[in-house]
Amino acid sequence: MNRLRLEYATEAFLNAMRREYQKERPADPVPIRSLQEYTPAQRSALMRAVGAAIKNTRPENDNAFEEWSQKRSASHT
Repeated sequence: MNRLRLEYATEAFLNAMRREYQKERPADPVPIRSLQEYTPAQRSALMRAVGAAIKNTRPENDNAFEEWSQKRSASHT
């Protein structure tokens, strides 16, 4: 995956998290920062996590998804 695309996806994720936080707690300062405000190590960790999440949606992970989905369904019944 292209690093620039991963950075873009991570920033989009953080933006969505900030919006949700602000909706839930409009009077509170939002602790979720933009990607560039995190340390290099924190940015790398965030980008790795988003990259892993994106990779989990690929067709080659369908078996793992099906297993997770079945476990989830069983625990929500």
